[in-house]
Amino acid sequence: MISRFARTERSGDLQSVIRSARMRWRLRVVLHGAALVIAVALTILLLGAAGVEQLRYDPRAVIAARVLVVLAFLVTAAWLLARPLMRRLPDDQVALYLEEHEPTLEMALLSAVEHKAGNVDGAGRSSTFRARLEKSALARSRAVDDGRRVERVPIQRALATLGVVVLVGAILLGAGPDWLQRGTVVLLTPWRSAEAATPFAISVEPGNSTIAKGGDQEIAAQLQGFATSDVTLAVRRGVEGEWERIAMDPGADSATFGVRLFDLNEQTTYYIEANGIRSGVFRIDVVALPYVDRIDLEYRFPSYTGRQPESVEGGGDIAALRGTTVRLTATPTMPSAEGRIIIDGRDTVPITPGDSAALQGDFVVKEPGTYRIELRAADARWVTASLDYTIDVLEDEAPTVRITSPGRDEQPTSIEEVFIEAEANDDYGVRGMELVYTVNGGAEQVVPLVRGGRRASTTAGHTLFLEEMGLAAGDLVAYHVRATDGRPNRTEPSRSDIYFLNIRPFGRDYRQAESGGGGGGGGGGAESPQGMSRQQREIVAATFNVIRDRAQSDEAAFREAVTTVALSQGRLREQVETLVRRLGERSAMGMDSTFRQITIALAAAAEEMKAAEQQLGERKPNDALAPEQKALRHLQQAEAQYRDVQVAMGGQQSQGGGGGGAAEDLADLFELETDKLRNQYETVQRSEQRQADEQVDEVAERLRRLAARQQQANERQQRSFGQQGGSGGDGSAQRALAEEAEEA
Repeated sequence: MISRFARTERSGDLQSVIRSARMRWRLRVVLHGAALVIAVALTILLLGAAGVEQLRYDPRAVIAARVLVVLAFLVTAAWLLARPLMRRLPDDQVALYLEEHEPTLEMALLSAVEHKAGNVDGAGRSSTFRARLEKSALARSRAVDDGRRVERVPIQRALATLGVVVLVGAILLGAGPDWLQRGTVVLLTPWRSAEAATPFAISVEPGNSTIAKGGDQEIAAQLQGFATSDVTLAVRRGVEGEWERIAMDPGADSATFGVRLFDLNEQTTYYIEANGIRSGVFRIDVVALPYVDRIDLEYRFPSYTGRQPESVEGGGDIAALRGTTVRLTATPTMPSAEGRIIIDGRDTVPITPGDSAALQGDFVVKEPGTYRIELRAADARWVTASLDYTIDVLEDEAPTVRITSPGRDEQPTSIEEVFIEAEANDDYGVRGMELVYTVNGGAEQVVPLVRGGRRASTTAGHTLFLEEMGLAAGDLVAYHVRATDGRPNRTEPSRSDIYFLNIRPFGRDYRQAESGGGGGGGGGGAESPQGMSRQQREIVAATFNVIRDRAQSDEAAFREAVTTVALSQGRLREQVETLVRRLGERSAMGMDSTFRQITIALAAAAEEMKAAEQQLGERKPNDALAPEQKALRHLQQAEAQYRDVQVAMGGQQSQGGGGGGAAEDLADLFELETDKLRNQYETVQRSEQRQADEQVDEVAERLRRLAARQQQANERQQRSFGQQGGSGGDGSAQRALAEEAEEA
């Protein structure tokens, strides 16, 4: 654009130089004026946006701001752009302007323009003179680039100023504060109404409405574009009543609020106000239409609960067990021939007059939702006669059951009697309770504790006669209690925790045996039979809990739980297999029959663990429970045999017999894998014992040398006594030897 307006043909005449200079001047004026107009417009727009934001986008403020912004823009554009461009610039003024800014022209251009225009008299008007004068002026103009240097720098400066202003405006409008962006949109869209353009608004439901005399009205407000917790409903009852302000209650989210107006008997006007924003004014017309004055409910629970019907007078909202039949009795404010219950806006249940003026109808609670009542008016049209009431469905929770006695794992002998007591609770009554136990991972044995009836809480017990089960030391009885309620479609009963009866041998003081004679080991470490059986019991309990809690767990949680149990079972199996291999390497099978039994029991436990691990890997915890319990039994048998070894070897060593080393080797094998600190401690103990033995040997050697020296001293004394004829000997030598012996 600049080059087009500033272009001058080299071969042109004097008029083209003047025209080009005039166009460059106008271009500078346009660029400079546009920069000023945009800057002023941005300032006015910013002030207008701040004003409407401060006035909370009141429609009157929005309209006034729009008018002021437009007027200010037009006035600024007219004064800074239109007025300079409308100014007339004669050729002689342009020539004078160039002469003033280019002194090298030496008035040649102005003289040529004046002679060409005929502004001089006499000979100056001859064509030859004018041609020479014009030729001289053109030559001087070309020497100064036809005067382009005059406007080059001002045009560049004006263009840069315009660019900066436009950039600042774009940044402010594109990335400025929210209030500026909101206000700009409102002010620059005059074709939108002031009410529709505001970003802050309060939508109101139902707005204008018509209700029956004496009825209630639910009013809801939705905040748009802002948030606050202080929302007020202004109400005026009657035409000349006083305005009453009521705080609205928060709804489902931070932008929703609601309130109910009760017992409206005359025309009511209302609006909602929040944080300086006010909604429109609405009206509730009251007419003589039938309306529900009272609602009574009767709950008839499902037959399996065994509960008697319950009545709720003056109700509305419904909260009942799924499958409950609700008999609704609606008393209208004026007689009505018929009515209906609208459930969730689609299902219709008719209500008809009963023995009195009230209308009755029954429906079954199936899903959560809402309902309202409509009545037939005198003109045969249906009118809404109640508020929308909620329907909440209560689920029949599963029973809770726990074992109160003994409530922990026990270690009875095979001839004891174990009394098991359990307690169950349910919201709608316990129908049955059973004791379930397994012996050594075998088939489940079920003993009924409670049958029939409906009790909210029940306690029952049963005695297990272990003598009748033919158990031996190391055997296992796992048991739990399950309870059921009356819900017909409940597939799984509720289960308690699982507990274990670990059969122990008769009349043996394990603590005394372990401290008797240095049998070694047996501390219950993770790799001893006691530690292994403890880990396996934890795995069995974890598998049982996974089965019990399957219905309450999603698929991801179930997979994670089963995988965790499978990994634990695999690690324990590897430990057992490592122990069996090391027993074989130590030739424990050939040492003693007891060692052989321990090895066989551990190998059998590893095989059962492998089977359980495979079932867990296939996500079949039910099938893994039996081999897990069998593995636990084998570990407990190995534990019993291991204690026999401790007692036997301890007794032999206390009597001075051999064999203590074999028991110590076996204990070291049991504890080698994971109890590294114990092994280190035992190593330190052996080192200290060796140091003590070395100290004893050193003392003995000193005593031996001392005895030899004393013998030599006695011989010397006897010889000296013989030579001296029985006179007293050297007593000092004897005293020195005695002192040395005492020190030793």
